[in-house]
Amino acid sequence: MATPGHTRDHHSYYIPDKKILVAGDSVGSIDNSGNIICEFLYDYQAYITTIKKLAELPIEILSQGHLIVLVGQDEVKAFFENSMSETIRFKDLVRRLLEEEGGSTDRVIQRIKLEHYDTLPEPKQPEIPYLINLTAKVKHLANMDYLV
Repeated sequence: MATPGHTRDHHSYYIPDKKILVAGDSVGSIDNSGNIICEFLYDYQAYITTIKKLAELPIEILSQGHLIVLVGQDEVKAFFENSMSETIRFKDLVRRLLEEEGGSTDRVIQRIKLEHYDTLPEPKQPEIPYLINLTAKVKHLANMDYLV
């Protein structure tokens, strides 16, 4: 099924009789510290809509885009709730930092990297892909007029 937000053409795969969702990066992923990383590289609003849409499915097994598979309806439901909260929290953080930094996306990116990437223990995503993804999210949010 189409699950835009992470990318324009992102798809997830649902197997109804097994209640398995292979979501990829459509709903975020848990890093090695247990934090949820939201990945709306293409469209924040579409990403929020995708999380809501997928959270309505009866899911017993959720396979994320990186490393983690969640098992059990309660664990999956909690993940969706936490992913939604983290996505909104991240949006609010970026908007606040943009105000503090006079709209400078470069300074916002460096501040977020310093706090959220540099402090992570190894193993972690390589720095260049991290910065590419972070830049896409920050610039997307900086160009949005209205956010939920």
